[in-house]
Amino acid sequence: MLADGEEALLSFKQSLLDPSGRLSFGLAKIAVNGLVLAATTGQDKSSCSTSKTHFQWRNLMTKMNLITNMNGEKLSTSRPWGSLTRWSGTFNPLAQIGSIWNNIHGKIPSSFANLCNLQTFSLYFNRISGEINEFVDGLSRCSNSVLESLDLSNNRLLGGKLPYSIGALQKLQSIDLSYCSFRGSIPDTIGNLSFLQQLSLSRNQMSGTIPKSIGKLSMLVEMSLGENFWEGVLTGAHFQYLTRLKYLYLSRSENSTFVLDVQHDWVPPFKLVELQIDKMPIGPSFPAWLQTQNGLQSLSLEDVVISEPIPENIEKLWPNLAYLNLASNSIIGEIPRSVGLLKNLSMLSLRNNCLSGELLAPRWEDLKSLYFLDVANNNISGNLPSSMGYLTSLVYLSLNKNHLEGQLPSWFRNYTKLATLDLGGNNFSGNLPAWIGRSLSSLLRLNLRSNWFVGDLPQDLCLLSELKILDLAQNNLSGVIPHCLGNLSKNNYDRFFSSEEMELVWKGREYLYEDSNIHVVYSLDLSNNNLSGEIPEDITTISSLVNLNLSMNHLTGKIPKGIGNLYHLESLDLSRNILSGFLPQELSNLTFLSHLNLSFNNFSGKIPSGNQLQTLNDPSMYEGNSLLCGPPLSTKCPWEGDDPQTMPTDRVGRRKKDWRKKLRRYHSTSAWYWALLLDFGEFAVHSLLRDHGGKLIIKDLIILKGGWFSS
Repeated sequence: MLADGEEALLSFKQSLLDPSGRLSFGLAKIAVNGLVLAATTGQDKSSCSTSKTHFQWRNLMTKMNLITNMNGEKLSTSRPWGSLTRWSGTFNPLAQIGSIWNNIHGKIPSSFANLCNLQTFSLYFNRISGEINEFVDGLSRCSNSVLESLDLSNNRLLGGKLPYSIGALQKLQSIDLSYCSFRGSIPDTIGNLSFLQQLSLSRNQMSGTIPKSIGKLSMLVEMSLGENFWEGVLTGAHFQYLTRLKYLYLSRSENSTFVLDVQHDWVPPFKLVELQIDKMPIGPSFPAWLQTQNGLQSLSLEDVVISEPIPENIEKLWPNLAYLNLASNSIIGEIPRSVGLLKNLSMLSLRNNCLSGELLAPRWEDLKSLYFLDVANNNISGNLPSSMGYLTSLVYLSLNKNHLEGQLPSWFRNYTKLATLDLGGNNFSGNLPAWIGRSLSSLLRLNLRSNWFVGDLPQDLCLLSELKILDLAQNNLSGVIPHCLGNLSKNNYDRFFSSEEMELVWKGREYLYEDSNIHVVYSLDLSNNNLSGEIPEDITTISSLVNLNLSMNHLTGKIPKGIGNLYHLESLDLSRNILSGFLPQELSNLTFLSHLNLSFNNFSGKIPSGNQLQTLNDPSMYEGNSLLCGPPLSTKCPWEGDDPQTMPTDRVGRRKKDWRKKLRRYHSTSAWYWALLLDFGEFAVHSLLRDHGGKLIIKDLIILKGGWFSS
């Protein structure tokens, strides 16, 4: 049945979306306790590869479930293979060991160090722990080690230092130890690996200087060293013989002092296809040596202190660009017309710069492949040009925090693939068009906060059945909250991009959510508008909601008792409305709640307690509700210890009669109020109306607990 396993893996390989063609792997075979297993081995699991080539795993579980053993029994990712230690001594002398996403855990057994015939060792995306020193040292003592591929990436518990003996494994062609916990420096012996084609050490805790011997790796095609704690300087000498280098990733960590320092007239020996140099000062100008890299398909220079305009001839410098990220610099000027001439452009991120002018210059209609556009947090103004209506491949569009104006153009209806639309923080105006719900049915995230939209919330918003984030805060919207908003997304499916960002008001503060973190957020924010009516009970059926903010409106009525069904809710803000009634005990069901604000309403009675509410002890979350009592407020509930629900019936009756006597005894507003407050406490005066004779009429007087004033 080995052939069946191989066929299944080849079928799995064919199912992967890999537009760059860089995902190249073969099959690995393992003999464990008589089972012959097949699994994938190869390249491109590192963060840089996945984030820049954007390949997607499709039908992963279906294909992996087709892998069978000799008896036809299915082996899937849902059935973990267990600890590596139980494999000790069970291997036939096969050439390859490989497994992906099978929850393999434990340390690498000592016996593995004796596998001198091992060509491929690939256990990425598992839970391998410990160090690799003994394993590498053992293989280095083999008279003729044949190890060609070492891939233990994405094992976060795996660490230690990269052993000096790694340089003795001279047949190595690929090393991928990214997304682990390795420390220390790169040993100088790395320069002995004359056949090495891939070196991926990104996302570790490595430090020290990068040895110049790395420049001897003349066969190197990919070098990924980003997001470690490197020190010192990377110079032209580090690239001296890297003539075959195509993929270079050098992003810097926050605490790293590592810099790239080459001569102004330096001419690199390589021709890159992908380059990522993020969070490293190389500005204020675009490096001159980049002009020699006319084969670039992916260029990321995020947060590198560039402060000059985008080159006017960018389409001639890098005509093959598909991915361009110049975010978080101080780039000035307008977006040049030449950007629209990059025919292959699929992703463009210019957020957090000083760009100005309008969006008229680029020929947007020629960017047929553009599916990601982010120019948020700049100084762009004016109306949106009609040429943007031809960007029908867009899946992500963020124009947040600019000075754009006008009504939402009807050509937005062409964006039928759009998953994220972020137009917050601009000067858009007019009514919210109903076609948003009808035409943009793929939306997962819609942010229109901090604009000048008016009118009612259109019922057709409820057609956005996949929506996970709806932020319409800080507008002039009016009317009632549609009951059908309860139809919004209740599934866990999501699509996100490695460069995706969105700012959300969360727990009373504004946070920036990035990359995959955003896919866990379900948020409904309608705060700071002119909405009226009651909170629809239907909203409490969105069980995945983690943030609900309806503050600063004119909402009336009670908090729906179904609020306790929002089990995942972490932040609830209903402050500054006209809500009334008791606080439902069901609030204590919200065991994940860490932010609560019910201030400045007309709530009454005792504050509920239990579970997570016991930890929310800031009195300010209840201030402005004069008829609330109990912890965390300093106001004690006067009836405590005298609960009518536990009192004998005859005693309740006597208290009712006593209450009526006290009511007849007092004739002024203050006397009525204070007598009831001091002696009973359990009441809420909903309204006091003054008639023409100057008498005070109690329109609605309710005893809070036990119904003491009921007839």
